[in-house]
Amino acid sequence: MTRHRPTTIRAACLLMTAALAACGMVDGSDPLPDPSQATVVTRSAGAPTKPSVTGTRSPAPAPAAAAPTPAPAPAPAAPVGDAVRGKQLYAAVPGSINACSDCHMSVTMVRRADTTAAGYETMLRNAVQTNLGTMGQFGDKLADADFRDLAAYLASPGI
Repeated sequence: MTRHRPTTIRAACLLMTAALAACGMVDGSDPLPDPSQATVVTRSAGAPTKPSVTGTRSPAPAPAAAAPTPAPAPAPAAPVGDAVRGKQLYAAVPGSINACSDCHMSVTMVRRADTTAAGYETMLRNAVQTNLGTMGQFGDKLADADFRDLAAYLASPGI
């Protein structure tokens, strides 16, 4: 390992200090001038001049208060199913020899007090996709609108 002499370290420190002083960084201040306080010298009749900057930097102005963020647009309403058509599908699924009522009999066995039409639609789709019981048999028989209609029926106790 190379051992540095104290005079070499002092010389390096002096050179670094001189370099920092030349660019205005000795006291830790920002060496770049504030453009709003800059004075630019213009050329006079053909004599080229360099722009010069004078003045001192003032503290940065306080940031302006941010404008309130507007409320997000409401999500588009989910398509609503036809509960009357859903009742018909519950009794007889077109293209199938079986229907929902074959296994679930009365709709009161399926309805839950705290479930919405969207909740029923999700449950129905999952049951068909995962073949819960034997509900997978309806996968190619029920369209998106059919799932919405069945869900609307299940969510409408008065029908």
